[in-house]
Amino acid sequence: ELNLPELQDMSCLKAHCLDVNVPLCAIAVTSNSAAFNKLEAVSEASQASESSLCKFSWIEGQKHSNFTSSFGIDSSAKPMELVFFSPRKSRFALFTGEFTKQASSH
Repeated sequence: ELNLPELQDMSCLKAHCLDVNVPLCAIAVTSNSAAFNKLEAVSEASQASESSLCKFSWIEGQKHSNFTSSFGIDSSAKPMELVFFSPRKSRFALFTGEFTKQASSH
C-alpha cells in the first residue's frame, strides 16, 4: 500500500504542497502502471524522511499532461519522473538517476 497522496486536481496540489509551508515538494509523475515499483520507492523515501523540509506526492502524468508539461515532462517518455518543486521560489528541478528501493534508502 502506498502512503503517498495522489494529486488529482489543483485542490490536492494546494493541500499537499502549496499550503503546507514546506521548502520542497517532491512530485512523482507516472506514465503507466509499470511505474508502481518506482512509486513504492518514492513512498519509502517519503516515510524515511518524515521531515518538514520536503513533502512527497504523485500524479498520473497522462491524465494531467497540462500540469506535467509545465515542468517540461513528456509523461509518455519514461515510466516515472521525479520533480522537486519550491513553492516559495517557483522553481523546480528534475531528478536524474536511477530510482529504486535500494537507491532511496541511501
